[in-house]
Amino acid sequence: MTLKALSLWNSHEGTERFIRVSSNFVFSFKSGEDSFILRLTPGEDRLRLQAEMDFLLLLSNQGLTVNMPVPSVNGNLIEPIVTDAGNFQAVVFNFFEGEQLEIDEMTGERMEAWGRALGSLHAVSNGISWLTDHTRLESLLGGNGDNLPMAVRREESYLRNWLYGLQQTQESYGPIHFDLELDNIIWQGSKPQIIDFESSLTGWYAADIAFALRDLFEDVVDLQDEKFSLFLQGYRQARPIGDQEVKDIPMFLRYRQLLTYKLLLNSMDVKVNPEQPEWVNELIIKLENKRAQYEAGFEVENEMEQRSQ
Repeated sequence: MTLKALSLWNSHEGTERFIRVSSNFVFSFKSGEDSFILRLTPGEDRLRLQAEMDFLLLLSNQGLTVNMPVPSVNGNLIEPIVTDAGNFQAVVFNFFEGEQLEIDEMTGERMEAWGRALGSLHAVSNGISWLTDHTRLESLLGGNGDNLPMAVRREESYLRNWLYGLQQTQESYGPIHFDLELDNIIWQGSKPQIIDFESSLTGWYAADIAFALRDLFEDVVDLQDEKFSLFLQGYRQARPIGDQEVKDIPMFLRYRQLLTYKLLLNSMDVKVNPEQPEWVNELIIKLENKRAQYEAGFEVENEMEQRSQ
């Protein structure tokens, strides 16, 4: 499968390296003197992939530094790969040189550049009609799930009602990256290079800010935080954002917590078993502890909401 895809981009034999697997298979490889990223997506959702490619090309044409799709030897940005293991769609991106940073390594200049990059992305995506058929942020919760703990169901009901009460104006709602945290930025000095648009969808711009800054707000949501102020200052250099949108950021962080919790539940279909390798059982215990932390947090949010009523 991998070799078949790599041959369509003239990969040098033996240069391919596995990077990760999640919903996609990701590899690096070389062609000539240059490095590239190969992404293999299971299934045949070609229209969604084409929208992602079009989005990247548009952003690049407007001056943003994003990982650009690279045509195959056939001149295609997307190549179907048919194997005995199933059908895949292959895309290749340019490889960014640079470094990835943690939140405590971020200088004021970089925080401002990060915010400006996201603001610029939103300024370009604002009003793009041909991207509005993306998955919508408010649809990610799915059903209520009667088997979930009561605190989780209450949190889900509360957040769903809150989301559907928000306005969806051209100024506040449109195509977003969804995951522009530091893991998806390669820094070249103080210049951010944006990668991984595979999760992009349509949602509120304030939500995209909240999701990007999860590491900053991991312990406490402080909208007076100096780094947040610098990020917002950079963002406003690219496009305006209203005070109410900023005030909505803590709620969007709660929504992301709930989405992460539900993804965690979907991955926990294996139980501790003495016949399994020790590392597997340790991972299961770690995930179960994380689930308990989320559920305790939802209990606290429920109590605070009840007191405020």
